Amino acid sequence: MKYIFNLILWAFFVSSLQAQLPDNVGCLFDTVYEQQIKDSLQRKFIESLNLEIYSSQQNNSQVGIRSVYEIPVVVHIVSPPGTSVGQGNNLSDQDIVYGLELLNAAFANEGVLYSDKGNNSSIRFCLARRTPDGQPTNGITRTYSELVAGTSCAPYSTNFSDTKDIKSLINWDCSRYMNIWLVTDLYDALFGCSLAGFATFPGGQCFADGIMQESRYWNTKQGVGVTAHEVGHYLGLHHTFRNGCINNDCNFDGDLVCDTPPDSSNPFANCDVNSCSTEIPDLIDD
Repeated sequence: MKYIFNLILWAFFVSSLQAQLPDNVGCLFDTVYEQQIKDSLQRKFIESLNLEIYSSQQNNSQVGIRSVYEIPVVVHIVSPPGTSVGQGNNLSDQDIVYGLELLNAAFANEGVLYSDKGNNSSIRFCLARRTPDGQPTNGITRTYSELVAGTSCAPYSTNFSDTKDIKSLINWDCSRYMNIWLVTDLYDALFGCSLAGFATFPGGQCFADGIMQESRYWNTKQGVGVTAHEVGHYLGLHHTFRNGCINNDCNFDGDLVCDTPPDSSNPFANCDVNSCSTEIPDLIDD
């Protein structure tokens, strides 16, 4: 989508999007991010994007009344060969629609996902209505591959190292769609079988750009925290614990969002701890 980078600016104004991961599951965004910035062009793009966001934050008058931005999504379900629709990770169309409804509720801070600490991001997601070549679609694709039929995690698993090959099986123009791949249980050397998903930062090449996560987190009230968390990364948000307690300038330190208290907790820490005291007043890591 040609306007996706304007959306990133608004993502940084969301004061407390409730996107905490379920207990004891991991996000590999930091690893993916480090891989991305090894590419000098992507690193320069991300740096220029952060400067644009910084400039916008200096002028509060730009916040004002926001329009609702709608992002077209294509959900690519990649399943082991022979998996029937509605079985295993091969979610039904109804499951996909319901998961997207939950994601929209999370970003709107409404319905079953309302929180008095939340905020409405003014961002909505809809399943794509047209394929890249203009044909009608429901925004859902189904692909079968042995790449997601590993045996390291039961009953089937997906190796993080196969990410590029899996995304190469099917991806739509990332300048027009947000690509989401739903796979079997993810695993890697760091998290083992506790890896739930990961996303790229904006601006990557289309064979990599997007979000990959386990199907089982897509369509449940608890699991949507994984989706919302990864979409946050896709829209340009870092983990809150990035760069620890450094707090000289919140526009350049930590997660680059000024309403986030400095945070040096580990990825599995609860939100009600206080790992830093470099802010005034001293706040918990919420």
